[in-house]
Amino acid sequence: MFRASRYWKFVRIDAASRCIIQDLDPVKSFYCQLFGELPDQITIQRMQDIVLPQVLWLKWYRGLNQTQHTEERAVNLWLITLAYRVTYLLIVSKIDQWIQRHLLALQQDESLAFADRFNAELSLRCYISEQIRSVCIALGAQFGERHGFAWYDLLRFVMDDTDPTRSICLPPQPKAQTGAIRNRSDPAEPYEHLAAKILRTFEPDRSSLATWTNMLTRQCGPLKAFLLEHGVYLISDWALLNDTEPDVLRRILAQTYGFPPDQVEQACRQLSGYHEVYRAQYRRSRTRGGCQPPTAEQLHQMIQQANLAMSPKELMQNLIDLASRLRQYRISRRGGPLPADSIDALDASDKLLSNLAVPAADSEDDDQTTFLGRYRQQLIVGLDQAITAEIQQRYQQLQRRTSTAAKASVFLQILQRYYCDRVPMTTIATEMGLKGQYEVTRLLKIDEFRSHVRQRALNHLRDCILELAKEYAHPDRLQTLDQQVEAALNEYLGQVILESSVRANSDQGCLRQNLFIQRLCYVIQRFP
Repeated sequence: MFRASRYWKFVRIDAASRCIIQDLDPVKSFYCQLFGELPDQITIQRMQDIVLPQVLWLKWYRGLNQTQHTEERAVNLWLITLAYRVTYLLIVSKIDQWIQRHLLALQQDESLAFADRFNAELSLRCYISEQIRSVCIALGAQFGERHGFAWYDLLRFVMDDTDPTRSICLPPQPKAQTGAIRNRSDPAEPYEHLAAKILRTFEPDRSSLATWTNMLTRQCGPLKAFLLEHGVYLISDWALLNDTEPDVLRRILAQTYGFPPDQVEQACRQLSGYHEVYRAQYRRSRTRGGCQPPTAEQLHQMIQQANLAMSPKELMQNLIDLASRLRQYRISRRGGPLPADSIDALDASDKLLSNLAVPAADSEDDDQTTFLGRYRQQLIVGLDQAITAEIQQRYQQLQRRTSTAAKASVFLQILQRYYCDRVPMTTIATEMGLKGQYEVTRLLKIDEFRSHVRQRALNHLRDCILELAKEYAHPDRLQTLDQQVEAALNEYLGQVILESSVRANSDQGCLRQNLFIQRLCYVIQRFP
């Protein structure tokens, strides 16, 4: 719906950062004098009457072959409805552009009275304030729940235009005209408001005011700093990969994430192929707006260009994983939080190290590094073996029973869709031809599956870590080491499994950062 009231409703925050929507009656009167008695909402029916008389649509529809089947007539009717809606959206956009151009021209016309220019400015500020509020609501809905903030927490960083009696763009008015309206040159305001920057840099020929406001709001420094503190980095995966050179990626993967050399080189080849195809085409096209995901054709070109032995789907997943690691690295470098869990398993390893008596002080760092390296390796092996064994057991159980034998063939697909692709159970049931969500629930047995994997991994790791610890622990402490190692591992594995459960409702990036989900998806992809 077109809402003319956006041009006279001023959204601001008070001293307590509460959102307030204030009707500005003088601005409403000014707007109506300029553009007539436009209703607050123009319906689709009204739009049809304005653009194309309805009789033309009806004549066209009635002129269709009356012998058409019901399905064909339904499709044609749907096309008419779609045309109505597209027409409506185009008209709303054109109306906004026309209004904004006119208001901007009035605000910049130095021959007009100060009051008229100020009302034009304030009308645009009303529209901008509503758009800023919409951006905050969108960011809160997208990131707030899993990163610990609400949309209204963002307002104080971007909604600094709080006084509708003050001009933020116009030069000082002559002293004789000074009344209730104050000027932007007051000493109390040494900086430029976000709304003032938006108006100053807005070019109607290049973008809409809504798009421009959205972009500059998301680029606001204080807002970006707050989001970084909460683990949100506002840049698309594809722009992030465009902005990262292979040498930088090589250093990050080797030094920060501890990747082995062969994996580092493989990742750099993938990034180079991405640059030679996607980035080169993006720069040549000079496309405005955000980077879109690579197409299937581009992925094929990357594989050929970099001589990669993988499918387009695998390359796409690898690129997303690389972007996720680069994103977390940049967040941490800019003062944001580190990942909630990592392959290093710091909590468990620290507790294990606290029980080890290193014999020589000079070799302490080397011993700890060696132990941690072997510990991480066993952690991965233990999880992989536990997940593989549990999947095999569940698969065999389904095959042995006549009532579930047919479902055994789709069991792995269901695991993949639920854990790795994050598809809702209702959708999975439809895709797999099952009766409903309850059948997916029965097949997955989520809590039982996680519990069994945890116990299997614990049994493997306890024995392996105890053997490793004997090489480092003091002989006098070996008797008590068994219980301490088991307690530390049990606590860590419990945390990993629990976080995989909590993050089941999170976005794909968060899921991939969980160690349990990482290894489960790895095993599923390579399951015989």
